[in-house]
Amino acid sequence: MNATKKIPLPFIVVNTHNTAVIQCEMSPDRTDVMFDFSMPFEINDDNTILKRLQMNKTPFSVLQEMFPPDMLHYCQNHRLLDTVLVPEGKLAGMSTAAHMPADGGEF
Repeated sequence: MNATKKIPLPFIVVNTHNTAVIQCEMSPDRTDVMFDFSMPFEINDDNTILKRLQMNKTPFSVLQEMFPPDMLHYCQNHRLLDTVLVPEGKLAGMSTAAHMPADGGEF
């Protein structure tokens, strides 16, 4: 898979009003981050965002490229792939437009 098409995980998306003042502090080892918002805010994790963009689904052929055969076989036998599989070619027709706010606001 092309490295330029990968999304680093995990990630969070923080939404607040565009006039909000945000102070951010990070520990020197970058393990702790503190945010202070002057207005209400919303935090969404990678799972939530990827589901809204319909990027939580994939055809079996992509999984074959990503997983070792033994792991893929295990996942199939235990029905762990049922919620992520889509038919081959189905993703090309999926659109994120229906899931994106029309006004460019919050999700």
